[in-house]
Amino acid sequence: MSWITSLVDKTPVLPQNLFEWKEVLEYSVSIAFSFLTGMLLGRVSYLAKQRARRAGLVNSMMKVASLNLKDGGASIKNVHGLMKTLQEYGGTVVALGTTAVSIYTGLKGIIGN
Repeated sequence: MSWITSLVDKTPVLPQNLFEWKEVLEYSVSIAFSFLTGMLLGRVSYLAKQRARRAGLVNSMMKVASLNLKDGGASIKNVHGLMKTLQEYGGTVVALGTTAVSIYTGLKGIIGN
């Protein structure tokens, strides 16, 4: 990106002062978090599809395993449900967090002034 900008604007490829270095770093962080957000959303989508495929097998295995446990305690089914919920919300929270950081770094100059 800096190379193409230097060709078009006839400016040096590398930043020349602290302000330009800070700007390049903010752009890089914004791009990295946007890429990470895309990767996380793709992973969440892929896992949701895989989860639907394995739901029948997992449910039958959980029923067989939970037959040996007493009611009222921490059954495998309850633990599995909790883990599934944490996995779903955890991916969403990370995706929202990286998106927020990306938006902040992109709009930092506008917000700060």
